[in-house]
Amino acid sequence: MKIKLDELAMAFRTSDVLQGYVDIRQGKVVLLEDEFRDDAQGRERTENDVLEHVFSVEDDWENYVPIPNVYDGNEREIMAGFAEKLEAPQREELLGALKGSGAVGRFHRQIRRLRLAEEWENFQEEWFHALAQEWCEENALAYE
Repeated sequence: MKIKLDELAMAFRTSDVLQGYVDIRQGKVVLLEDEFRDDAQGRERTENDVLEHVFSVEDDWENYVPIPNVYDGNEREIMAGFAEKLEAPQREELLGALKGSGAVGRFHRQIRRLRLAEEWENFQEEWFHALAQEWCEENALAYE
């Protein structure tokens, strides 16, 4: 089965807050939040349901590939990559915002001030999509 790159890219984008994995038999990206909200009857899932699912994955681990947390440690790199694609003076303003503590907050304020939110969103989408493709290739997983 082929993994949908769009789904994997979205999972990478939330990998800092949601644990996930790829079910290679079904070509399905699974985020634990999605799996454990409510069951088909609308019943809220319990901690035991979560543990049961985790143990079933553990018993069949060779069919699952965990999705790494790609956001932590790469956040400034992603932001700097976006800034580098811009023309001066926007580039210098964003790169300057990335220096020192509080950089992420400053960067996002500058994005809003410079009215670059749409361009920033598109850049992130492309970055995570390219990362998803690279990750699939590194893990010998078919994708579409």
